[in-house]
Amino acid sequence: MECYIQLPFGRVSLWRFVSYDVARTYDWVSDLWYTGDFTGSAVPNPGAHRRYFENDLVDHRQVSFAVCVGEFFIGSAVLKYFEGDSCECLYYIVNELQRGKGYAKEIVNLLCRVAFSIEGVVRIKASVLKSNPKSSKALLSNGFNERGKFVDEKRVS
Repeated sequence: MECYIQLPFGRVSLWRFVSYDVARTYDWVSDLWYTGDFTGSAVPNPGAHRRYFENDLVDHRQVSFAVCVGEFFIGSAVLKYFEGDSCECLYYIVNELQRGKGYAKEIVNLLCRVAFSIEGVVRIKASVLKSNPKSSKALLSNGFNERGKFVDEKRVS
């Protein structure tokens, strides 16, 4: 079953992340931005990458999405860390050519709609990486309040 969420006026849609999407993400997790600037880890191999995401797909403590513009895959988004009345949203526009086009605002809006449709969720958290301070604009324009400082991407788990 395929399911997706799109705003009636938006350009971005969220598709439920499925096994097919694992292969589509390997190129970007191998990219220098991700391995060097974001995680600071070694380049992944295809087998480890598939095992990681296959585990994510069966983890019922999170909801993962492929972010698309039309049929074009531009990134990933997830709702996770459900604790009490809150959860956290994370999103990445992994296709560099698609960054800076205002898609993050639409992604956050869609993630909020999904999160608030989940029983008991009344608060959503998000972190902004030091390397991407523009991301705060997408959050603030969707009603988030600013607290604390930017997160060091080398310490994100």
